[in-house]
Amino acid sequence: MPTPPKPVTALIVRKVKPGHEEALDAKIAEILELAAKADGYLGSSVLHGTQAGEPQLYAVLHFASWKEWDHWRETADAQPFLEEALQHVSETPEVKLAEGFAGWFDLPGAPMPVVPAKWKMAVVTWLAIFPILSVFLTGTAPLMGDLHPIGRLFLNTLIIVPLMTWFVMPGMTHLFRRWLFKPSAI
Repeated sequence: MPTPPKPVTALIVRKVKPGHEEALDAKIAEILELAAKADGYLGSSVLHGTQAGEPQLYAVLHFASWKEWDHWRETADAQPFLEEALQHVSETPEVKLAEGFAGWFDLPGAPMPVVPAKWKMAVVTWLAIFPILSVFLTGTAPLMGDLHPIGRLFLNTLIIVPLMTWFVMPGMTHLFRRWLFKPSAI
């Protein structure tokens, strides 16, 4: 059985030219609207911050796989928008990529400009897992009859882990983004 592709998270850091903040925000909104129509798109967020007194914009995009991320990024539809956004930045955007669960909260190998506190990540994860586990474990119990508890756990997690990876956690991260990425820190 082939291994299912892991989701990809892209963090794109743009140093904004002074006076171009609104224009870049508008262009990024257009880019994200285009991305939302792409195959494999799982969601996105935009964060604003500063580094060394310079305004920065952080765009976080989630795609279902490397193939779908690469396809969207290289598509003829996206290229003009991506190139137009360059008019509003003072440096070439920095792109950091992470695969799988790591991309929900933290990008390995390079620190994110804003990393949620571990306890906040644990709370959001628990808020997602507890209801899903409760529903699946109680809902599937009658269907599994006398199956050994390890077998039940195996079958339930076979469904729950992909559900969490591709749907629930990207949604939870988006839903709790203001709390996870505390405004005073960005």
